[in-house]
Amino acid sequence: MKVTTLTQLWKANNMSDLFFKQAVEVNLYEARMSLPTDTHGELQALINEAQQAGNKARDDMEAVFIKAQEDMRRIIPELNVKPFREELTKRISTLEKHSQAAMKALSAGVSELDSLRAVMKLQSRVIAGESLDTLLAKLTDANELLALCDLAQQTNNSQLAQQATDKAVHIATGGAGKEIEQLQQAIRLIDREQAQYVERWEWLVDNLGLCVRYS
Repeated sequence: MKVTTLTQLWKANNMSDLFFKQAVEVNLYEARMSLPTDTHGELQALINEAQQAGNKARDDMEAVFIKAQEDMRRIIPELNVKPFREELTKRISTLEKHSQAAMKALSAGVSELDSLRAVMKLQSRVIAGESLDTLLAKLTDANELLALCDLAQQTNNSQLAQQATDKAVHIATGGAGKEIEQLQQAIRLIDREQAQYVERWEWLVDNLGLCVRYS
């Protein structure tokens, strides 16, 4: 005995072929053999009438089943996350604008001479024994971190230069970049959950019951 779901059976076999391919057969062979020959025509007429009624019942059952599924799909409750998602999107947009303004202010607030002095100051600390990694961990001023980025580039340390830039941006924007990343991740999770929510309801509708098929 093989048990499978309505969805699987519908896709694999066509629902009407599986459940309603033939109406229940009327088998009165033994009765026919026991009756006089002149009654066989009347008996065959009864068999034909029963067969037609069975065919109509088959079609009616199939129509009722399909309509039931369609009706249930119309009443699937909506997962209304659109307003919340829009709020998150607006917050991301605001943070991005704030970040751009902060970075422009940071760039405009440092002259080329000031930048050179900051780099020379860091060079002195390196000569005194501090490594670039140590400076990266210690520095908390965005301008100094940008100077560290310049110094790292001079020594062809592109990885540390990028880390210094990222930290400078994080400080200058008040951690907006990290928050933007978290909000974007939240939106992706919301979208995924909404899709899975609809899929689960569709699965429940498609699987109104288990169908047993003998193979």
